[in-house]
Amino acid sequence: MLAAALLCTVSGIQAGAPKPPKGFRLASDLEMWRLGPIDHMDVDYEVTLVKDQVRVETRVEFVAREDREWKAKKPSKPKHSIFLGHATGTWSMGVGARVEDGWIHGWDMGEFGGALYWFSKGGETYKKIDGRNTVAVTATSEGVFAFQSLAHFMFRYSRFIKLEKAKGAWQARLVTDLHDCPQAILFTGKRFLYVGPEYVSTMKLDGTQRLVYRSPREMRAGGIYQRRNGEVWIGNSRSVLCLSPKGNGEFKPYWFRPVKPR
Repeated sequence: MLAAALLCTVSGIQAGAPKPPKGFRLASDLEMWRLGPIDHMDVDYEVTLVKDQVRVETRVEFVAREDREWKAKKPSKPKHSIFLGHATGTWSMGVGARVEDGWIHGWDMGEFGGALYWFSKGGETYKKIDGRNTVAVTATSEGVFAFQSLAHFMFRYSRFIKLEKAKGAWQARLVTDLHDCPQAILFTGKRFLYVGPEYVSTMKLDGTQRLVYRSPREMRAGGIYQRRNGEVWIGNSRSVLCLSPKGNGEFKPYWFRPVKPR
C-alpha cells in the first residue's frame, strides 16, 4: 500500500490532486524546500487562465506575449502622463476602478515612485489622492479598497486602505497595516488573497488577516488566478502552486515543477 501511494505521488496522480499544467508534474514540500533560496538566475513562471484553463509561461514568454497583444490592439495615445517622482505614469479612459464620478487608479513604480489618483468621468480633470505606491485598486460592493506598499532598502511600508469621499473629494483611510509587501493580489468577491514572501494570507474588508498557507520555500509570485472550481493558481520561481479549496475558507496546497526544468 505504501509503495502504491508513493508511486501515485511521484507520477503526479496523487488522489485528489489538481491536474498538472502541461509540462509540469506534482512535487512535494520536501522537494520544494530542497530547491533552496531564490536566486536572480531562477526561471520564474507566470500563471494566467484561458477559458478557465491554467496557462503557464516563463516570465520572458509572458512579457513577450503581452507586448504582442498590446501592440495588436493598436492602443490610442494615453490621455494623461503624470510624473510620479522618478518615473512617469500614463492613464487612458476607462483605466482603474470605476466609481460614481469617474475612475480611481494607482501606480507602483517601485523605488521610482507611485501614487493614487482620481480621474473624472470624461477624463478631463484629475486629482492626486495619495502619494504612496499603490499596487492594486478594487471596487467592491462594500466600497473601494487598495493595497499600497514599498520595500526598498530602509524604506518600507505596506497598507490596506479604503477610499472614501468626504466634502466632495476622495480620501484614503487606513484600514490596517500588512505584515509584508504583497507580491500578487486576488479579490474573490468577499475577501482578498495576497501572496507574501513566504506565505499566502486572506484579507477581509474589515482588515482581518489570516494565514492560509506557509510555503517551505521563499515565493516570488507570478500571477494569481482562481478557476471556477475554486482552485487558486500562483506562479513562482521554478514552480507553480495550486491551493485547492477544502471548504470553510481552507485550502490544500499542491506544488508543481516542470518535467524538464529550464
